[in-house]
Amino acid sequence: MSDNENEFETTDSGATITNLVEAGRLKNNSPVIIKDHPCKVTDFSTAKPGKHGSAKAMVMGKDVFTDKVYNETFGTGDMIPAPILEKTEYTCINIDTDDGTLTLMDQAGDIKEDLNLPTAEHLSDIAKLI
Repeated sequence: MSDNENEFETTDSGATITNLVEAGRLKNNSPVIIKDHPCKVTDFSTAKPGKHGSAKAMVMGKDVFTDKVYNETFGTGDMIPAPILEKTEYTCINIDTDDGTLTLMDQAGDIKEDLNLPTAEHLSDIAKLI
């Protein structure tokens, strides 16, 4: 057997990057995964332990992409995934109204030209303002 037959290529699994946080320590605006959606906590409350169980944390969060609200209940000691959110701001330097594309520049001066003007109904008012 040659050495080339035993070489394997390693790649990223494509899994989301998350941290584990204790459910009882969440606060408003904390990032958290609720029902497989990245959310920011909008409401958080705890219930005392009952006769047959442990304390519970009731978490309400708003999806960071769609603004849909999700609710879930966790044990206060449960370790739950929290997404690592990264915010990048761009400056719009050109709008091509013929084909509906945007040219954006980030803080480092790199150009991004793969975005289109919004076409969905709920975003059409944004396109009109531009």
